[in-house]
Amino acid sequence: MVNNTGLQLSWPGRHPLVEHTAASLGELPRLTFPAVTSTDATRVAQTVPNLLLQGDNGLGLRHLLANLRGKVQLIYLDPPFATGNHFRQPTGKAGGASSVTAYRDNWQHSEGSYLNHLEERLSLARELLAESGSLYLHLDYRMAPVARLLLDEIFGSRSFVNEIIWYYRTGGMPERLGFGRKHDTLLFYVKDPSKARWHRQQEKSYLKHRYGFSNIELHEDEQGIYTLANMRDVWDIPALRGNQPERVAYPTQKPVELLERIIKASSDPGDLVLDPYAGSGTALVAAEKLQRRWIGLDGSPLAIAVIQQRLLELQPRRAFELQSLQPAERKQWFRFVWNNEVTRFKQVLLHQRSAAVVTGKMYHGVRGDTALLVVGLSETLSQTAGRRVITACHADGFRRLEILTTGSDRMQREGWHRVASTLGVVLTVRSIPHELAGGKSAGRRRLNFNEQPRIVWRRRTLQGRNCLELVELLFDDPSPQQQEQLEVTGWRGLVGSWWVRDRAGSVSWHSGGLNGAGVKEQFCSGPLPEGARLRLEIRDLHGDVW
Repeated sequence: MVNNTGLQLSWPGRHPLVEHTAASLGELPRLTFPAVTSTDATRVAQTVPNLLLQGDNGLGLRHLLANLRGKVQLIYLDPPFATGNHFRQPTGKAGGASSVTAYRDNWQHSEGSYLNHLEERLSLARELLAESGSLYLHLDYRMAPVARLLLDEIFGSRSFVNEIIWYYRTGGMPERLGFGRKHDTLLFYVKDPSKARWHRQQEKSYLKHRYGFSNIELHEDEQGIYTLANMRDVWDIPALRGNQPERVAYPTQKPVELLERIIKASSDPGDLVLDPYAGSGTALVAAEKLQRRWIGLDGSPLAIAVIQQRLLELQPRRAFELQSLQPAERKQWFRFVWNNEVTRFKQVLLHQRSAAVVTGKMYHGVRGDTALLVVGLSETLSQTAGRRVITACHADGFRRLEILTTGSDRMQREGWHRVASTLGVVLTVRSIPHELAGGKSAGRRRLNFNEQPRIVWRRRTLQGRNCLELVELLFDDPSPQQQEQLEVTGWRGLVGSWWVRDRAGSVSWHSGGLNGAGVKEQFCSGPLPEGARLRLEIRDLHGDVW
């Protein structure tokens, strides 16, 4: 760690920083979304797809170290502001009451845990930066003063360039005492001031009169007379309102104009831009429009769904990959947080479902006439094993079987439903909540175990084209979240996006119920090769993939 100030921050529970080593995660689950071609010859040639990583950004940044240490030109970080708030996004039709969690900005041990989180990611960011690279950290009044001292430790005070004030006119009025809070702070640091890439930006400077400015070029627009001056460190850029076309209703969304200004100043076309807290994806959208390569990370399933939709609506666009850190993340959490204690993990889940633990059976818990089976963080359940569990439940007199799993996309459920139906057993498959799968304690709070519905679809041929059509999603017992969503918009409103991929991995994507949009229910392709198989996958608004 660089520290040329002689000063060092201290807080209770500060973690000693160790040298960062790359995380070896192996092959990650991925989807590749193809480019939309452009006739614009100036667009940057693409050798590898841009990358969207879903999962913990600390693990993701360590994963990127393996190939990108010292190669990232620009890093923009817009972390949680330590507000203590729980941010939600409304879903469904206008006026509907349904909403889903975007992220929780609360910290168990207040400033100390927040600073530990931030310090690790800022030091990883410095390792990833090129010698000519720049970093912008976006915060507000709560943590910006402390973060600047922290950045001085990590980068050295000589690497500080600007404290940029983003001024806006919305929000920020105090309840009783003080002036209205109408700005955020962006702390601008570089890896090496002597090598930093920099493109001076200009802005309009309006004049009250022409007199005394004979040696400079004057311009005029509808607002008056102006000169072009070097851009100042106070930026007057309107915050987004709900009625603006750019708005995607994601909480804390930033305007594209803000990110374009940063990207133009500190990078060139073809440079790599990284956003570890991608949120609504504004930095990635701006980078794509400005012909930069980009990588975005976010742990919120809702954020990933919003980003994916925004990117796929861009035309033209380059190819990008969606990769999931979650299998690797869950294994690490299972090792370090759950201490590989399979029994304790299953007991916590069964307690959340108000079920009693049983031993010596093929299932793990009992609640009334329902048997419960937990499929662990790294386990899979084969078709044969699933049938055996259903048969055992029927033999023991249970009318229902509930399967709790994190491995929704690896499970072969159609055969299970047929067996269960034959035996008169109602089968329900539920997703283990992301909080518990990540090792976080729910305390006394009851979490939603979202049901993974059965997908009803048909395959047919129309005018020589192979078509898949979504017909319905069938629920036996939707979670309270899902029930509310279904009451507002029906099953179509629950679908965040869906895609079809063939054996070669080619993907066709369709947007769904974000911002109240209806889902396009039909996908058609040209003639398929003999023996080709199609796979249909759905991401719902709660982040679960079926």
